[in-house]
Amino acid sequence: MRICSSCGKKNLAGFIYCQKCGAELAEPPADTMGVDSVLDASEGNSQVDADDAEEPLVLLLKQGKKLEAIKLYRQRTGAGLTEAKAVIERLRRQEAIETGDLEPQLLELLRSGQKIAAIRLYRNHTGAKLAEAKSAIEHVAAKHGLAPVRTGSTSALAIAMAVLLGIAVVCAAIWRGWLDG
Repeated sequence: MRICSSCGKKNLAGFIYCQKCGAELAEPPADTMGVDSVLDASEGNSQVDADDAEEPLVLLLKQGKKLEAIKLYRQRTGAGLTEAKAVIERLRRQEAIETGDLEPQLLELLRSGQKIAAIRLYRNHTGAKLAEAKSAIEHVAAKHGLAPVRTGSTSALAIAMAVLLGIAVVCAAIWRGWLDG
């Protein structure tokens, strides 16, 4: 698990950018163990990399055993139920992107400037909340060297303001004509 030096968010292993603020994550020191790399003492390993520790969790998720994955994570880390559920949910979503054909679809949408459609697709496939989906899409874009795509809300606002200004001018002209006549 990587902790963001900017906002303090705990990010799953394998992420290059913070899932919350988008800041680049520093490599964890090789001599320290993150929460995700802790194994049961009964397994006999004192230290493994995070990918090895996540593998059984991913396997359980692929088998549709989300509760077992949460239990295993809690067993290994001592985390509370809420934290364990959140971590397993993020891991499930990340796996959906990496192992499915979702990432190419997201990239196609991002390359054609359809960020909102990419967020919608991600949410439909993963069940993520809006903020998490937006962060994941921005992560995918950054991972593939795509510039952040504006959603167009600024230009839509400018158009709306111009229309309202035009309406106000017409209303003022009508009002002035009514008062003079």
